[in-house]
Amino acid sequence: MNVELVLHISRGCIRLFYAQNGVGFKPFEYDGANEVPLYFYSEGLNFEIGESAKSKFLKGSPDGFGDYFELIKNTDKTFSYLGEDTPFKHLLIKAVERVLDAFLKEILLSSDKSASLKDTLNINLVFSSDVKENEVLFVGELFQDDGYAMIRLLYYDYLLLNYFDLERKIGSFSGYVFVGGIGGDLYVDFYVSLKDKLPKVSSIGKELANDPRDQIIAQKLFDAAVLRTGAVYSKAKGKKEVKLLIETAKMHSNSQRAQFYVPVRLSDGSSCNVKIRMNQINDILSYQSDYTKDFDLVVATEQKAAVRNMDLQVILKKSISSEIFKDRLRQHYNNVYQSEANELEVYNLFRSKPELIAEGDFLHTNKGSSSPTEQSKPASGPPKTPPIPPISEPPKSPQKPPSFVPKVTATSGPKPPKRVPPPPPPPPAPQRKKIGIETNSPKPILKPTPNSSKPTINAVSKKNVKKPPPPPPPPPRKK
Repeated sequence: MNVELVLHISRGCIRLFYAQNGVGFKPFEYDGANEVPLYFYSEGLNFEIGESAKSKFLKGSPDGFGDYFELIKNTDKTFSYLGEDTPFKHLLIKAVERVLDAFLKEILLSSDKSASLKDTLNINLVFSSDVKENEVLFVGELFQDDGYAMIRLLYYDYLLLNYFDLERKIGSFSGYVFVGGIGGDLYVDFYVSLKDKLPKVSSIGKELANDPRDQIIAQKLFDAAVLRTGAVYSKAKGKKEVKLLIETAKMHSNSQRAQFYVPVRLSDGSSCNVKIRMNQINDILSYQSDYTKDFDLVVATEQKAAVRNMDLQVILKKSISSEIFKDRLRQHYNNVYQSEANELEVYNLFRSKPELIAEGDFLHTNKGSSSPTEQSKPASGPPKTPPIPPISEPPKSPQKPPSFVPKVTATSGPKPPKRVPPPPPPPPAPQRKKIGIETNSPKPILKPTPNSSKPTINAVSKKNVKKPPPPPPPPPRKK
C-alpha cells in the first residue's frame, strides 16, 4: 500500500494525516473535522468517539469515558465493547481503528478494515509534549502487541526543531526552549541539540497557557450562566467547564464593541445568553498586569538547564497568544523566535529525510533499524564475526655493521681510539737515494687494508727485503 499515515496523539485529541504516491501530506477529516476529541462511548453494540462521545460523557453517561491516559492507570477496570469486557487500554486502539476504517472507505475507496491490514499500514505515531515518555512507550507497545508491525514513535517537537534548522529559521545554540500551550496548560521543554528524541528538562504550568483576556471572559460566561440558569457545579467541575468555554471566549476577546451578548451552553444542557462589557474585562486585565507566573516558569526551566541567555534559543509555538507574555520573553531573552510553521510541511520530513526520522524514532534505538518493516524482522543468518584489527609489523632486527672500515682523513670524522702498537719489526736496510728526488717530501698515507684488525704501518719503501737483514746499524742522522 503506497500510502503513509501520521497519527498525531495528544492527551485531548487525535488527528490523522496521509500522503499518497510521494505527494505531500493532507489532513483527514473524521465526522467533518480533523481534530477528534479523545472521548469514548461504548454501550452494547454501539461504539462512538469524538464530539458525540464527548457530549454524552459530559452529561454524565456511565458508558462515556474521557482522559484516556488517566484511565489506563486503572489496570483492573474494564469497559464493555460489543458485549465483551475489555481493558481500558484498548480504548485508544478501538478509536484509532474507527478513524482508519473511515479513511480506507472515504479516501482509498476500500472495503477493507484496518484490523486486516495491520502488517501493511505504515503509521507514524507523533506525540504532543503533553504525553510523557513512559506513555509514549506504552502506546507503542500497545500497537505492537495488537499486531501493527510498521509503526514509528516520535515527538512532534523533535520534528519541529529539525524543520526549523533545515529551513534556516533558527541558528546554532547550546540549547532550545519550546514554549507552548495545550488544553490551557503551559508546557516548557528544553532540548540540548537537534538529535534529542525528547526534552532534557520539562515544566508544566497548569492553566497558564491561556491569554488572560480569554480566561477572564470564559470565567465571566460561566459565572453568569450558572447564576441565570441555576445550574449546580462543584469547584472541580466548574474549572473544567471554564476550560471548555475558552474557545468561545477567544472568538470575542478582540471585539471592538463596548458590549455584546454571547450564547452559552453548559455541559449539563442548560443554556442562556450572557452579556459581556469590555470595559469590565479591561479593568480586570489591568489589575492582573503584574501576573508573571507564566514568565517565571520559563525562567525556572532555563535555570534548570544551566544555559546562558546568549546561548539559548526560545521558540514560541502558535498556541501562545498572550501578547503580554510574548513581550516579557522578548525583553528578557536575546533570541526569541515566533513559530509560524505549517504542520503539513513539517510532516513532509517523513518523505524527504528518512535518516532524520530514524534518529528520532524511539523504536529505532531499541531495535536498530531505520525502517518500520525491518523493525519487525529478526536478524537472519549467522552472526557476523567482528573485523580483526590489523596486526602491526614486528620491528626489524638491527642490521649488522658493514664489514669495511671507512676511510679516515685528518679533516673529517672522529679520531679512532688510540691503541698501543705492537713492537715494530727491525727496520730494513737503508736504500740508496736517487739523485734529483726530494727526500724530505711528505710520505703518502696508505689506505687501511679491509678487515684488518691491526693498524697499518707506513713502509719506508714499496719494496720489501726478502732476506732478513743483518743487525741494524745505528739510526740514520736526522737532517
